[in-house]
This record gives sequence, structure tokens and C-alpha cells, in this order.
Amino acid sequence: MSQRVFKLADKQEIADDIFSLKLEASDDLALEFEAGQFVSIEVGDNQRRSYSIASPPQQSDHLELNISTKPGGVGSKYVEALEVGAEVKGLFPLGVFVYKPDASKPAFMFSGGTGLAPFLSMVSYELEVIKSGREVQLYYGAKFRIDVFAADKLEVWAAKYPNFSYKIYVEEPDAEWKGLTGRYSSAVEQWRNLGADFYMCGAQGMIEAFEDILEAKGVDPANIYHEQFY
Repeated sequence: MSQRVFKLADKQEIADDIFSLKLEASDDLALEFEAGQFVSIEVGDNQRRSYSIASPPQQSDHLELNISTKPGGVGSKYVEALEVGAEVKGLFPLGVFVYKPDASKPAFMFSGGTGLAPFLSMVSYELEVIKSGREVQLYYGAKFRIDVFAADKLEVWAAKYPNFSYKIYVEEPDAEWKGLTGRYSSAVEQWRNLGADFYMCGAQGMIEAFEDILEAKGVDPANIYHEQFY
């Protein structure tokens, strides 16, 4: 971990109040990290906010962050005000919620909202670098259709790699949403394949609920990994 200075190379709104930030190092040093880690950004005087890295480790020339500004706090206001070319300071890399390659068992990933970000990094790393062929299933939940992002990327991976599959659930769908609805916890409760690694990222309530379901089914807690956002 070290203090790094980045330049904001690009900023795009990729869903409703969700922004993709592309950060490039202001020096010539590679951005080395493990899939699943995060960066702690200075967002004000003596104030920091942590954001998972959505880009994969093999793309060491930049970091991509997917950040929701819906909370409306100091971090949200900082992100909203950022303009391309701005200097961004952060501690990097941080975190122990990292992908653990293991071709002997599947990896099941559960995300809520921008909790999808570290899984974009993990899945890309597994499919495009590790290439173990292990089964990877991703479950992604959003409150509304307009909150969904990266669906096109997930579809490309699913079409290209037979060992990867995903499901997107929208809790409160509108007439335009044609996919799965509700919460994916009901599907998980029916599972029988428990010999896997389980990764979770999202709100505290979501993580606690899934840990309870998995542990009640007899899943070894040592095979459950999580990152709590709020």
C-alpha cells in the first residue's frame, strides 16, 4: 500500500447516479493489485472513502471505479464534482477480499448495487488470465432497472466462456424490464451444490442474510468471503 496520485482520464454515467471513473497514474509506475481490492480516495479534509476496483489486474495502466452517488454524502459530492483531468489522491492497493483461484470447485458470486464492481475484476481475471475452466456463477441484484450497469459486459463473457453464467434480478421492475424480478435469495435457498467458494459484496443486511442461508445449509464459513459496503 502506498499513497498514489492519479489523473481522472474519463468519467461516464453508466446507470442512474452511478459513475465510472477511469484513473491513470500520474507517474510511470504500474498499478499492481489483486482482483477484489480497493482504493481509499481523499474526498475532503481528513476524509476518505473506499471504492472497489472494477478493472482487472491485467490492465495495469489504469483503474476503473464504479461509484454510486445516491447516498448523497461527502464522497458522492466529491465524485459528482470531479472533472476529467482532475488530480485524485488515494491509498492503493487495499483489502483482503481477493479472488482465490481454485479449479477444483465452482465460484459463486453475489452482488448488490455497485457491489458488482469487484466481481467485474475477479471474473475478468479468471476468464481471461487464469483460464482454469472452473464454473463461475454471478448473481447481481438491483433495486430498479435504471440502476443496472455492465449487463453488456456480462453478456459478452457468458457468450464467449461456457464456464461463466450470470443472472440479474431487479427488485422493483418497470414495464421495460424483461428479466428476472425480486431478490435472488429465493433461488439460493433451493441450492444443493454447496461444495464451492462463495463471494458476497454489498450492504450489511444482504451479506448477513446470505451468510445465514449458506451456513444453515452446512457451508463451511472458511469458504465464504465478503466485502461490506455500508
